Amino acid sequence: MSFRSVPPPPVLPLRFLSPPPVLRQQVQAIWCLDTRRAAMTAGTRDDWQGGWQEDRAFMHPDGGTGFLLNLGRPLPPRGPGEGPLGWLGWEGVQSVSGTLIPETGWLSYGVRFHPGGARRFWDGLPMLQTSTEALEALHGNPLRRLYQRLGEAQDTDTGLGYFAQWLAERLTQRSADGVVPRRQVTAEDAGRHALAAVMAAVSKAGSVAEAATQLHVSRRALERRFADHVGVSPKQYARIQRIAEARALLKRAPLATQAELAQQLGYFDEAHFIRDFRAMVGLTPGQYARRRSPFPAAARLALA
Repeated sequence: MSFRSVPPPPVLPLRFLSPPPVLRQQVQAIWCLDTRRAAMTAGTRDDWQGGWQEDRAFMHPDGGTGFLLNLGRPLPPRGPGEGPLGWLGWEGVQSVSGTLIPETGWLSYGVRFHPGGARRFWDGLPMLQTSTEALEALHGNPLRRLYQRLGEAQDTDTGLGYFAQWLAERLTQRSADGVVPRRQVTAEDAGRHALAAVMAAVSKAGSVAEAATQLHVSRRALERRFADHVGVSPKQYARIQRIAEARALLKRAPLATQAELAQQLGYFDEAHFIRDFRAMVGLTPGQYARRRSPFPAAARLALA
């Protein structure tokens, strides 16, 4: 297992643990955000937060999900009408980019799953039905045990190791003990096949209908399987991946024109590409190319 920190500038106390081999098919990364000592290294809280106001950390959709356990001060609301985040928070598939402006006093651990990677940890709970409330009701006891152990960790690296161990034990024990019923295994296989078919169609600029034909199922059945497994429709997932590819291209070739990118990504014209990009990221492709996010790919939605 290897640790790595986000390089400055700006310095954000966010650390990552690469998942052990048993988790790599399901997990992108395990992370910890610890801002409890931020004021000691960057002056006052206002000074530290103000620096981030000028260069906000963008966290972009990738089709993945995750959850976090918050051991510090309450985290800010996710959206309008929501209260501060308590001890547990589920991170569903996001459709737009989020931003993070940290404050002092935070201590949170979390995991970022690959698209479709979370279901096996929750006894096959469909992703469209997964929420903070559902996890607390159905899996609150094991999650609280993990929460308690994280609170006993001597440092954040130890806590990250505890988190990885908990995930690995939960994944392997549920298979070894026969907790996963046959119907769930069948549903998991169907979901993985649906995800693979849609991903192949996206990479080849194909359609959902073509993916359904490959699996010998109706388009409606494919869409239902996919949404249960991933948490969004195939069309939404394809859009997320298309913009993710655009962001990757802009990083590799920031001087490429928007017209060139639109053509390469299969858009009808440049205007459609710019509108789609701005709707998800909040910036035009040109604006995005002129800025750089301090976040590695596996964490771009860890706290969105």
